[in-house]
Amino acid sequence: MIPEASYDVVVVGAGPAGSTAAMYAAKNGASVLLLDKKREIGSPIQCAGFLPDASEVQALLREAMLPDTLKNYPDSCVLQRIDNQRIFTPNCNIKEFAVRGAVLDRCRYDQFLAEQAARAGAELMIKTRVTKIEGTTVETSGVFGKYRIKAKAIIGADGPNSLVAKSKGLALTSGSRETRLLSNTR
Repeated sequence: MIPEASYDVVVVGAGPAGSTAAMYAAKNGASVLLLDKKREIGSPIQCAGFLPDASEVQALLREAMLPDTLKNYPDSCVLQRIDNQRIFTPNCNIKEFAVRGAVLDRCRYDQFLAEQAARAGAELMIKTRVTKIEGTTVETSGVFGKYRIKAKAIIGADGPNSLVAKSKGLALTSGSRETRLLSNTR
């Protein structure tokens, strides 16, 4: 028999979005389970690590309440601070513009965010794959065995091939108009 558990919120994916969502849910009193299939949070690296300075983001989104993790993170996560970016277009044009920010060590940053979620009260299960989602029940398999987890809310932060999105009918299919448009721009 598969053991059962129950949480207010189950977050699938412990990258920046998932760990931040788990942290805020836990800080606000929810029981939270944060799941990630990887052996080590942040590895392998899934995308680039440029993070604009919080003041740059706030200037663009004046009404937004920025997460603390966008404003305060350890210097050990920073590989380099920058003041401008240079983009090389496919036809060899160069675009340069001023923007303050930091190039982050994504592995360290992702681990920092997962630690913040755990400190806020979220439980973390790594090396755990979501195998099925049906309604508000998540089934997992991994180093901790198989579980059936009931949740009041499921947050899908599991990337572009999101099992959560697919289970809710929200994922883009390869033949969808949006996917074709994205493919044509590459």
